[in-house]
Amino acid sequence: MLLNELAQWAVLVFLAIFVFGLTRQLGVYLVPQKQQLLDAGPAIGKRLPDVLVADGRGDTLSRLARSSADATVAAIFVLEEDCPGCRGLVVEMEEENVTAGMPMVALLKGDQSSEFAGAVRNAFAVVIEDEGGDLARGAGIDGTPFLLVVDDQLVLRHKDWAGDLFQSATTWLAGTRSEGNGAAAPPAGERLSVREVHR
Repeated sequence: MLLNELAQWAVLVFLAIFVFGLTRQLGVYLVPQKQQLLDAGPAIGKRLPDVLVADGRGDTLSRLARSSADATVAAIFVLEEDCPGCRGLVVEMEEENVTAGMPMVALLKGDQSSEFAGAVRNAFAVVIEDEGGDLARGAGIDGTPFLLVVDDQLVLRHKDWAGDLFQSATTWLAGTRSEGNGAAAPPAGERLSVREVHR
């Protein structure tokens, strides 16, 4: 009888350890995908990863942020052709002339000679080409469409993934203004007037 009880307790302890180990392994699947992608990307309040600002890209992003009429921020949209949300975003920009309330940049992953790439170049004043996806991957960005809002010091102020990214950016910007954290208008002569492509 005592041996039988010990065996039952041993089985119970084994099952408890097994279930604990299994939940730790499956925990990654229990966190919503959006939260996983946001956690993996660049950290809010930190400077953008070097991979995104090298080769003159940082200077362009800073200049764009300073060109904003009423806030020193710029929105970076990470896009790729195989993403239905990305195609919808570009179509919305073309058909409805939608903006995020701040200068907008596209980080275009994938084939740079496709019809989609041409539409992105028409919709955005500045396009950062990322043919192999190395820039986005190096910054920890796996999902598209992905939104990064940076200030003129290249510090990440807001990020989001999927959904209505225009609404996300404008809601964040309105909240920043209502808190009194919005920046003053940029100095004269800082307006962006040319189209740029970074490779």
